[in-house]
Amino acid sequence: MQEPSYHLIPTESQFSPDDFPRLMEMAKSAGIWFLEQFPSNDTSENSPNWDLAESWPIRWKTTISEVELEFVVSEMGSVTLRLGQSLRYRRNPPPVFYISLGKTKSNGLQWESPEREPLDLAFSKTLLFEKVELYKKSSESLSL
Repeated sequence: MQEPSYHLIPTESQFSPDDFPRLMEMAKSAGIWFLEQFPSNDTSENSPNWDLAESWPIRWKTTISEVELEFVVSEMGSVTLRLGQSLRYRRNPPPVFYISLGKTKSNGLQWESPEREPLDLAFSKTLLFEKVELYKKSSESLSL
């Protein structure tokens, strides 16, 4: 009986080291866009600094629909919105919203939902509001 091979066979949709600078640049652009749409609650010098590459991941707290949340932007091409106020989840808050960069068959990069559905940032804002409202409704029903 032949042992299975555990090495990965590269496909068009896998990232290569050549993709990393573009991942970081697109993550930075998305982070700036989300920060403009959802400003930081912190108006001091601790606000995100997009010029410092060593400061990844970039984080900031914001309030959306009266819920305190935290954005986390990774240099590997992901944007996560997670609970920002719960002591219960202080160490590892659950995500409310998540998108990441995926590679297309034509070797381009695009933003995707967790289900790998392509989306643009403008639509992701709508999706984000829907996820926050869903969280609010579920947390309200749990406290009844």
